[in-house]
Amino acid sequence: MREMLGMRIREMEDLDGILPDIVTRTIWMRACFRCGDWVGGEKCFSENLENMSSDMVCWDTRIRGLLESTDKEAVGRGWRLVGDLVSKLDGGGDAAHAMDGRLVETVLRRMLPRVSSRPLYMSPYEVLETGEILRIFEWAERNISADSGNLYEIIISSLLREDKIEEALEVHDTMCRRGVWSPRSVNCMIVRALAIPRTSDAGENKGVARAISKAEEFIVAKIPVQQYAAAYFILLKLALQNRDYECAWRLVDKHYPIARSATGDESGAPGAVSCVYPSETMYNTFLRLTKEHGNSQQHRLVLVRMTEHINAIRQSHPAPARRIGRVHSYYKETSS
Repeated sequence: MREMLGMRIREMEDLDGILPDIVTRTIWMRACFRCGDWVGGEKCFSENLENMSSDMVCWDTRIRGLLESTDKEAVGRGWRLVGDLVSKLDGGGDAAHAMDGRLVETVLRRMLPRVSSRPLYMSPYEVLETGEILRIFEWAERNISADSGNLYEIIISSLLREDKIEEALEVHDTMCRRGVWSPRSVNCMIVRALAIPRTSDAGENKGVARAISKAEEFIVAKIPVQQYAAAYFILLKLALQNRDYECAWRLVDKHYPIARSATGDESGAPGAVSCVYPSETMYNTFLRLTKEHGNSQQHRLVLVRMTEHINAIRQSHPAPARRIGRVHSYYKETSS
């Protein structure tokens, strides 16, 4: 495919007398990198330096191609290029036009999985000094778009991989202050991290309960009602895995039968955000695990609660009621 593309570009130049534009050249450069020919990609950039050096997409394609390479020399060259480019951007030099959210995202996506504070390091494939790494990171951090949820997700996930929960919560607070919608994936990552017991009695129910309680505080304070079911599902599953039925029922009762936003009133006034709680997924997990545990009493109690819940929401929320009803019917049949 790359050879065919190159042949067509040469035909355009030699037979048709048409000079390929910057888009065509960028496609060719990207094809070289994807085929493992990073030297060809660099050659394409250098041969078209006048046009490509003034286009952010070209810089992004070049840097991404080098950093994604499996060749040690290419990755090293890519990080040196990032360092040089950041120096020019910080100094307001000729490369200032190249700075863009996509370039920041490319740098962060390649940098954060490789950065640790215990101690700070880069993989052997990368050649920058610690001070240079920090300078690049600070530049990327300063230039994150205020509304870029993806970049915040990159940072938060990287911090959580390093077990830096407090730092991740600070970044999440920044998202909230800037009015960035926090995706469900980000919120659930934090809930899952908070729910992991970190005390000496982590193997006991009280350690799990304390961790779950901390995660609950985060849910109520930071997570929108529409994401309650996904967030509480994580906690419910953890409680049930530890056979802490008291905690599990407290979670199920938390917002039963309808979870409402803080701005909504009890009558569910127009405009108020609400959702059925617990969801059919939470019920399904509760029933499945009580069945695996052989706890028939708890199993029956869940089925009774589901019947009550279905009757309570049948008129106001018919679709969720049907979904819960299907789960109820399945387990009732398999239990009989």
